[in-house]
Amino acid sequence: MSFEQFLELVSALTLAILTPGPAIIAAIQAAFQFGRARALPYALGLAAGASLWCIVALVGLAVVFRLHPRCTPR
Repeated sequence: MSFEQFLELVSALTLAILTPGPAIIAAIQAAFQFGRARALPYALGLAAGASLWCIVALVGLAVVFRLHPRCTPR
């Protein structure tokens, strides 16, 4: 991978990370419409869902690496 390609990849990933998704926009809208107290459970639900998704994905990868040792990164 050339340095220019690397910079393009980093730029694209940075843009993707900085762009809010529909769930974040809905949480911000709820905060503006109903106040922080009503938006906090929504935001906590988003954080809990993202955390659960991450844990499940990591456990799945651990199972794959355990069942197929040749897939283990070296």
